Amino acid sequence: MKYGKLMLLAFGLFWFQGPTAHTQHFEVGIGGGTTNYYGDLSVGTFKDITRNTHVGVTGFGKYHISPTFNVGMSISHGRISGDDRYAEDEETRMRNLSFRSPVTEVALRLYINLLGFDPYNFRSPWSPYIFGGIAGFRFQPETLYEGEWVELQPLGTEGQGLDAFPDREKYDLIQISVPLGFGFKYALSEFLTIGFEFGYRLTFTDYLDDVSTDYVPYSLMVEERGEVAAALSDRSWEYLGQQPMDREGPRGNPDKNDGYIFTVLTLSYHFLDTGLAQSRQRRSNRTGCPSGF
Repeated sequence: MKYGKLMLLAFGLFWFQGPTAHTQHFEVGIGGGTTNYYGDLSVGTFKDITRNTHVGVTGFGKYHISPTFNVGMSISHGRISGDDRYAEDEETRMRNLSFRSPVTEVALRLYINLLGFDPYNFRSPWSPYIFGGIAGFRFQPETLYEGEWVELQPLGTEGQGLDAFPDREKYDLIQISVPLGFGFKYALSEFLTIGFEFGYRLTFTDYLDDVSTDYVPYSLMVEERGEVAAALSDRSWEYLGQQPMDREGPRGNPDKNDGYIFTVLTLSYHFLDTGLAQSRQRRSNRTGCPSGF
């Protein structure tokens, strides 16, 4: 009697774990799409959006805990940029600042499939989903000056590191972000899934574009950092066709941090138990009704 109960318990556990064994599996994939940026130099016009949209790529791996919850890691790379010349108002165009920067990100995410997703035997072959997580990313803003791309962070264009501005320190090029977004996925087969994903990254820096606070006097920049740093600190002189001069006032808006966006089409592979899947297919073939009945 005792052994009978143990056998029933073992059978019950096996029956309970059976579907879970297929639900819990690994998935790997790749994706490609576009990258965009939101910050002091994103002016929101049609030209701004189209000219500053770039190609991005990503690779990812997920572990399916259940049809509802997945956890995973991703590595993404793209480029972001912004340019005042695409603004509608004259004052912004006169500021005449621009930048581009590569962005490389490693993220840990939690995915929630809103309708449940399980490609095994097409139990739940499609679902919208949302995700959130934590990421580390590296960037390096630069601008085009006299035909050459110049890295901006070492120049301290807003007086970072100067004795006159003790509260302004050079920003780090490696930062933390919070990926938040949504997507949709559809199982082409038990093993292949296609998807679409939109993800915005909340950051804790206002310097993706090297623009945040107020202007530093040109004369002080020339004396402390040299002519190139001074010229790139305030580029309105190029727009106006004048000689550089001391300028006061806001250069950017320090009250809002910058952000960046990855929009991705994905293709992924699920590492299911192919042996059992093939066994199921053979069983189906043997027990299927003869044609014509």
